[in-house]
Amino acid sequence: PPEPSTDLTGSSSPLRIRVMRQHADAGESEEEARIDPQDGKLRTLEQLRRACANRYSQAEIEAYWQDSCRPHVLQPFEGYWTHNSKTHAIQGEALYWHVGIETRLEVQSPTSFAIQLDGQTHEAHLDADGQHLSWSDGDRWIRAEDP
Repeated sequence: PPEPSTDLTGSSSPLRIRVMRQHADAGESEEEARIDPQDGKLRTLEQLRRACANRYSQAEIEAYWQDSCRPHVLQPFEGYWTHNSKTHAIQGEALYWHVGIETRLEVQSPTSFAIQLDGQTHEAHLDADGQHLSWSDGDRWIRAEDP
């Protein structure tokens, strides 16, 4: 899809996100992360507390966490992707463009999603090899290593 322009947020900062990984090894444990239904972002309870501390009580935040935030199931298309020498990240239900702009994903299946960009819908499907995202407009992204 065409990349969003940097003037949407006024930010031209490089991609600054660490894609959270869920570790299957019993020896490795990270704090549970859930998807916040308000924006599709993946957050831990501590991150939610910091983000909402000035607006809600701790009891309200914890109730929201328990009742509204969905447990995160790592989707095969999550991770880092390159296209035209630019790296983007997909985490939870959000696409983080290299310029610092975020776009909400509409997950359609474990291997496909859609985004709304400039009034148009763009669909992406993870190829069988798991290393390429094919977009409805013909673009093809390549899976990248974690930075």
